[in-house]
Amino acid sequence: MESPREGDAAEESHAARIVRDVRAGNLAGLATLLPWATSSTRSVSASSSAGSSASSFASTSTSPLPLVYLAPGSVEEAASMMRYAWAGGHLERAERLCAGLCALRDLHRHHGCRMVPAQRRVATDAELLVAHSERFVAELRAFEAPTSSAAVPGSEKAQEPRVGRAGSEKVASEPADESHVARSLYNVSNGVLSRAGLRHIAAASRLACGSVLWLSEQPGVQLGMALVRPPGHHGTREQSGGNGLVNSVAVAAVCAAKAGRRVLVVDWDVHFSGGSAEIVSQCATADGGGVGPLRMVDVFGARGQEVYQHARREGRRWQVLERIRNVVCVNVALLDRRAGDAVYLGAEVWPQVERAFAELRPQLVLVSCGLDAARGDCEGFQVSAYGFGEMTRRLVLLCRAARLDSGSSTEATTSSASVASSSGSSAPPESLSSCGSSLERQATESSECRLVLALEGGYQLPAIYSGIHQCMLGLLEPDQVQVVG
Repeated sequence: MESPREGDAAEESHAARIVRDVRAGNLAGLATLLPWATSSTRSVSASSSAGSSASSFASTSTSPLPLVYLAPGSVEEAASMMRYAWAGGHLERAERLCAGLCALRDLHRHHGCRMVPAQRRVATDAELLVAHSERFVAELRAFEAPTSSAAVPGSEKAQEPRVGRAGSEKVASEPADESHVARSLYNVSNGVLSRAGLRHIAAASRLACGSVLWLSEQPGVQLGMALVRPPGHHGTREQSGGNGLVNSVAVAAVCAAKAGRRVLVVDWDVHFSGGSAEIVSQCATADGGGVGPLRMVDVFGARGQEVYQHARREGRRWQVLERIRNVVCVNVALLDRRAGDAVYLGAEVWPQVERAFAELRPQLVLVSCGLDAARGDCEGFQVSAYGFGEMTRRLVLLCRAARLDSGSSTEATTSSASVASSSGSSAPPESLSSCGSSLERQATESSECRLVLALEGGYQLPAIYSGIHQCMLGLLEPDQVQVVG
């Protein structure tokens, strides 16, 4: 795949050829875009330790800077997220992944020793249920069932499949029942997903969510990027939304918060998340299910009906800054309908992220990294690739400072534990020794501040290439100031 400067037509053609080959079972072209990837597709459970591939990278790298863990970690995983197709001409297409993978491939030439493949991870029902309802998960399982009259809710009344507008995918009629997931998928795809297509998107959704979970949970990971599809931040507890199914970022955030970690979600997709904001805000209620400290900053410029209704219920016009429980909503369109770098990084927007960071002192920062506020995308906003890179860089520096601050506290805590366990006897009692190790473990966990970016929206291939390229540079070279436009 050529870089955007060498022609959009060539870029589109090369990406389309790779996607066609993948759907025909030929992964050779795709493999050239993942030089860091492993050939293994071995799945891992939530509790497994880092794989041998990651360990070998970590042991051989001499760079003083942290490694960046990447998903998909294998060619087969990338292919799994390219096998489904929406209606012809739909914006959310597999070529988006090709553009992002091309950017990572080009960066690998200079930073290969620091780019580590994540292990394959598939989200379980139990993990999905922290953010989605039992009915939602049950319907997802129905999509995954072998082809039969019961594979898709309402499919017993379906017409014979016909060829979709793009000619590449077969379509089934609209599900006849009131299935939330099925209805939402039908509305988005205009019916283009066949039963096989539904299985593909269900598998891709679990894999995308599992990738974000792995990067969020795996010991030793400080920086991660999940280049995955379908996007998920519009998905609510009861219903899928936008162009996706499972809300991967929300699932990972709530799982981490339930484990007692302090979690901050930052969403800079141009569209208001809706789903993530709803799920995160529900965790702040009295019946939030014992979720730990969890906050969100949603920076958006389009949609946002939920925020508008929130202000209207209070009898007022909506403002640039709105708070819904533990969610801060920043509407950049009320500042500038064509907001660019100066607005996103300016005094009325970015300080909201810094303020949430300072108040929460997060151990995990999850970014819904939508690139549809990019210059040239369909919503008309003007954020440059360097702007996305600068936002990433600033988050890396915030996390680094948090680790340094907590590191000094960790040293004091572990030192106190060591003194306590060694005073008075050369062989301390078992209870005192275990207390010391517990304190050391807690201190280590509290000093963690990892940053994980997950792709959401963004639909122009050159903007995706440039945006991912600059976001990765923000992770890889945080001390290099971005020149924003």
